[in-house]
Amino acid sequence: MKQIRKDYVLASLVRTFFKYFATALVEGRAEKGDADAFEPRNVKQTMLHHYEDVGKAFNQEMFYALMRMNYGADTMEQQLRQFSQEQGEGLTDMDLVRFACRDEAFFNVMADAYRQHFMLLLEGRIATDDDFHDIYQRNDALGHMELSLAESIVNRMASAAYERGKRIK
Repeated sequence: MKQIRKDYVLASLVRTFFKYFATALVEGRAEKGDADAFEPRNVKQTMLHHYEDVGKAFNQEMFYALMRMNYGADTMEQQLRQFSQEQGEGLTDMDLVRFACRDEAFFNVMADAYRQHFMLLLEGRIATDDDFHDIYQRNDALGHMELSLAESIVNRMASAAYERGKRIK
């Protein structure tokens, strides 16, 4: 079974979310007649206009991906149920994402990548391959995972993020 670093998968997930979610939002703008929708000024305006949508969609889509990365299918439901009972009422999407990260180091790597990708969008651009490699925060402590599972999770994120962005008006 081939393995891949979880820090790399995590960085890829964040990049994939932003790439496909932002693309869908900007394409929506183009469909409304804005021929220059991908110009930096328009990308920035789109992100500012959808600031709250980005965070909400990110947390909801990332939760599923992180759960698959960090919890076995056999224990996922039980662990989540126990966490929900311990937290009680008022459980937020951010609480769920923190739980899915399993530990603070994992969460911090994800949060840092989120901030960096969002800042690029506020500059009017979607991360390039070079940007990705600059943003990618290596952390050996996050461990490894099965390559086929990682590919499945990242592919699902691309589809889900794009679809989610298309639904936002």
